[in-house]
Amino acid sequence: MAPLLTFRRVPRLIIALGLALVLPLVWAVPAALAQRGDPIFTVGGVQIEVTGPDLTKARDKALPDAEKKALELLIRRLIAEADVEKLPPLEPAQIEAMVSGFEFENERTSPNRYVATLRVAFVPDQIRGYLRGAGVAFVDRMATPMLVVPLIRSKSGVSPLEERTEWREAWTRVVTIDGIVPMTLIKADKPDQDAMSPEQAFVGDTAAVAKLAERYNAKRVLVMIATGEPEGPYTISSALHEIALGERFEQPQVTGIAANKLLEAAVRQRARIEEDYKAIATVSRDWANAVEAEVPIKALEDWIKIRKRLQHSPIVRRVNVRALESERAYVRVEHYGTREQLTKALGQLNLALREQAGQFVIVER
Repeated sequence: MAPLLTFRRVPRLIIALGLALVLPLVWAVPAALAQRGDPIFTVGGVQIEVTGPDLTKARDKALPDAEKKALELLIRRLIAEADVEKLPPLEPAQIEAMVSGFEFENERTSPNRYVATLRVAFVPDQIRGYLRGAGVAFVDRMATPMLVVPLIRSKSGVSPLEERTEWREAWTRVVTIDGIVPMTLIKADKPDQDAMSPEQAFVGDTAAVAKLAERYNAKRVLVMIATGEPEGPYTISSALHEIALGERFEQPQVTGIAANKLLEAAVRQRARIEEDYKAIATVSRDWANAVEAEVPIKALEDWIKIRKRLQHSPIVRRVNVRALESERAYVRVEHYGTREQLTKALGQLNLALREQAGQFVIVER
């Protein structure tokens, strides 16, 4: 793909000296230019603040600082937190070679101080090579976007969709964070209110949620509910609606959230969602494994529901039915990655893979 504004072809000294002339041209470029890089290898909102003997020297120092900070943010986006320490250090020149271009989102200057916000695009093959060389698994594709519906529930009931609660304000900020799971906040305007009431969102009315999702062309809807009184504490519960399946999946609760910690709680929820995605998106697709399993059922509808979930998992390659009886199905599940990774992926769909008396069993949790 075409890079962002590629200043890499000229020496940094020339960039620093001519930046004041270049910036008006940068701002004149259409905003779409920032999207030309591969989204997963592009990091926005990189904030830097540098001081120096004069403005020129401060600017000259700012660019490598921005590149280093952007790379750190990108690495933490692409790999598991536990793998960060496995990466070898890089020299500034090596980092510079990984950058395809950058664009200024904001800039403030004083005689000896330079403050800016940048969007930095990296060369995908350079990043992949660095991570593969370190033997670290990484994500190289974005997750399916989510529509987020934040609600407050108190003794007086569930807050209206449009109410500007602290919880909604927290998610207004969190959805703008660059990440591998793109998020959109519900507008909560009249068409949204006509599609779904807050009470329907709270009880998990799949038909109403699907109607709301249709307006946004969303395949996944995340309903985040903070239960408590204004003084706190709050309990955070959530449900992920997979529109293609017509089902909702409860997420782990978090308790004891102070009233002034709702933003931190939203950030942690976002981080958990990203880590859950990494756990299955880092699976190697170079080869497939398989597991033979029994699926206990009470009716044909049970089997249809479980089969749809299995086929919906991003690491399941194929589901072959060996036999289908009135109380059980025998299947061969071909999957990418390890048995442990399959177990975690199925757990995200409320399915459990267990071994009983030498036989694998897949059941609803």
